[in-house]
Amino acid sequence: FNVLGTIDELNSHLGVSCCYLKKENNLILSETIQRTQSELIKVSSHIASNGEKKYSFDIENLVAGIEKNIDEYEAELQPLTKFILPGGSESS
Repeated sequence: FNVLGTIDELNSHLGVSCCYLKKENNLILSETIQRTQSELIKVSSHIASNGEKKYSFDIENLVAGIEKNIDEYEAELQPLTKFILPGGSESS
């Protein structure tokens, strides 16, 4: 069940990013991250329950939603021409 700890750690990092995004008034991305955090809790519940029906969910729909969010944010960016290191703001 190491995966549960990994998901928890990811969720914690997303929560920290969300706090900084709120400080910067980036509420749209903050809300997207909060929805993703909620979905990660469902994934954790599903894994912890060993696939019992009461915790089941549509993984394909979840992945499609996340991929849609990624595509929408990438469409707003200029093409990458070099490697980018995180930095420049707390939310990065």
